[in-house]
Amino acid sequence: WTFGETHDYSTVAGTVLCVTEEISQQEKNAAAVFLNWLSTPENDAKWATYTSQCMIFKENINNSALIDELYAELPETKTAVYPYMEDHYVMKPQTEHYDAINDAMMIAVQEIFMDDGDFDARWQEAIEEVEDILAGN
Repeated sequence: WTFGETHDYSTVAGTVLCVTEEISQQEKNAAAVFLNWLSTPENDAKWATYTSQCMIFKENINNSALIDELYAELPETKTAVYPYMEDHYVMKPQTEHYDAINDAMMIAVQEIFMDDGDFDARWQEAIEEVEDILAGN
């Protein structure tokens, strides 16, 4: 998304699906299949139209014909978001700490939403854990 008049400051990320450890292996496999389905430009475009999320694949956001087709009934989405993303799309290199941070955040989100954890306390713990990881610990 772009923020105000600052069109070179956008954030778009991939997809994360939180599943609890208690679900069956079959359900975990189904979640993995679904995430795989989302990991193609074609399905990314379909998902964006059904959920009102931004597309994340560069080939999609640079495809004016696709955007015109997908947002024919929602021109405000097309004009408010995609023109600015196209000009400033930059892949950010992942830090060597990405996996550890991602794990810490996913566990925190699961505990907050799935295990009825205290949001403020658990989120602060997650922040401290991420800062510790980034400090090289």
